[in-house]
Amino acid sequence: MGQEDVTIEFADDATEAIINVRRPSLTDYFRELFDRINEQKKELGYYSLPRGFKLSDEALATVCNTTCDLEPEDIVDAAYVKRTRTG
Repeated sequence: MGQEDVTIEFADDATEAIINVRRPSLTDYFRELFDRINEQKKELGYYSLPRGFKLSDEALATVCNTTCDLEPEDIVDAAYVKRTRTG
């Protein structure tokens, strides 16, 4: 059964759009992370970050690799983070 071709039919266009949507990438992860860090630097409160706070590309790569539980062949390095930060 696992080798049989399967024809997928959708009940409506909305369901098809949801199923075929682009999956989030690590670039999306970093953009969201950068946005959240910047939000915390703008906040004035007990848990806010100092305005000059900045993690190195190496530290951000470690955060990503750890929080996303990436496999060894999928880990990101500082060069990837730098391309994402400047892109």
